[in-house]
Amino acid sequence: MPVTRSRINDTIVVIKHPQGGQCCKKDVFSPVYLVVTALISGTALMVLVHYLKVRCRKQEFCADDRSYMFLLGKILALLLGILMFLMTWKFIVGIFQHQQATYDALMTLLTGPLAVNFWLCETILGMLIPFAIILTPSLRKPLGLTVASCLALFGMFFMRYDYVIAGQIVPLRDEGFAAPREILQYTPSLSAVGIIVGAFALCLFLYTLAEQYFDLEVRHSHAAVVTKVAGSDTVEIEEFDIEDVGFSG
Repeated sequence: MPVTRSRINDTIVVIKHPQGGQCCKKDVFSPVYLVVTALISGTALMVLVHYLKVRCRKQEFCADDRSYMFLLGKILALLLGILMFLMTWKFIVGIFQHQQATYDALMTLLTGPLAVNFWLCETILGMLIPFAIILTPSLRKPLGLTVASCLALFGMFFMRYDYVIAGQIVPLRDEGFAAPREILQYTPSLSAVGIIVGAFALCLFLYTLAEQYFDLEVRHSHAAVVTKVAGSDTVEIEEFDIEDVGFSG
């Protein structure tokens, strides 16, 4: 049963128009797209959490912290490059495959009501700027990597939002239906916003509990071994680092 109202709420999107989003989700790129965006979100969140953990404890970034964040930054840049390729290929295939529902949904992203979300929030802020920050040596520092991660998370949120809404606001109709397709309008309700905010708050709360009740800290110690060479007064000093990973209740 297609939606005919000019404004739809969350319940109507899910119940009364259950197949509306299939025009954007049944292509071959969707499984890979979902996996890559999930990996990007997880990697960016790891960078953000590590940066906040060090700063909230008023500590300085040691060599291990910088190496860890730099490794995550390289992984994030790789995933962003893969995502940009997938997005480009998806739009090329979707526009020229001659499926009207898919074409209309993609046009809502390129030139329609979701164009600002797509070009500004997804493409520029969510992919291009983080990718450029990570590839710039002068910005490849803990703060720069954290900014890139925050922008990537911001872009991933709008990607998932547009991924759902772009297919829902384009009504599915029979090919013989001559009336023009009416692009519907959608605004998130207060309850939907509350669910998103509550999900973020729950994640932060669970991480805080883990930090409080489990020893998750990695401690680095410096040690040296002094060995006397037989038959002489010479001694050899060997220095090394000791890494103590605590995980006790």
